[in-house]
Amino acid sequence: MRLAATLTPGRGALRRAIRLAATMRGQDDGAVDVTILDISTTGFLAELPADLGLAVGVRVRVAVARLGPHAAVVVRQAGRRHGFAFLQPLPHAMVAALDPDASNVEPLFPTPSMAVGPSPRTSLLLAGSAGAGAWTILALLLYLTA
Repeated sequence: MRLAATLTPGRGALRRAIRLAATMRGQDDGAVDVTILDISTTGFLAELPADLGLAVGVRVRVAVARLGPHAAVVVRQAGRRHGFAFLQPLPHAMVAALDPDASNVEPLFPTPSMAVGPSPRTSLLLAGSAGAGAWTILALLLYLTA
């Protein structure tokens, strides 16, 4: 998989252009949905709702599907777009594995194609074992009553 990344002058980390749905929590612990526009191991650029303006220096937690929450601080602001620096850098593999289509939501009623059951070989083995066990019990009962 190729990464679309550019090196922005003044910053040392390669930035991956991506549109990721994320949930952000501020100091009041209220959750808000945001869109991450680009991300690197050291930070990210996010578009926030119009009514949510965060000042430079504010600490937040941002959660992306299948990555869990990560602490960050606002380092710049331009309208609805805010730049954040992670308090602990992310591993390169984690940034490379980000999937814009990933979701934390599990289906309530899985479709038949999602159902997982025993393979035909396992089913045959279980049926054979059950049959052999039944014949063994029957033979034992006949032996004890004779």
